[in-house]
Amino acid sequence: MEQVRGVDSSSVLNGLFAKGLVEERGRLELPGRPLLYGTTQNFLRCMGLSSLEELPEVPDPKDTDEQANENDAADAADDKQLKLEDV
Repeated sequence: MEQVRGVDSSSVLNGLFAKGLVEERGRLELPGRPLLYGTTQNFLRCMGLSSLEELPEVPDPKDTDEQANENDAADAADDKQLKLEDV
């Protein structure tokens, strides 16, 4: 989590542990053997979910980047059209 967020997440993780929302699930077979975390039944209850399948899908970063590029191109085209209409 710290690599993704770029900040120390130990206090947040400790809070989630204290509330029983996450638990350790094992370790990855990678250098440093990082811990794996998982949600608990208490997490699901607090979020009003019966299973993790009810959570929305996380968008693929590639799709997000492509959509952002398409939006930027459309915005640029709109800007050009506005300038022509203003003349």
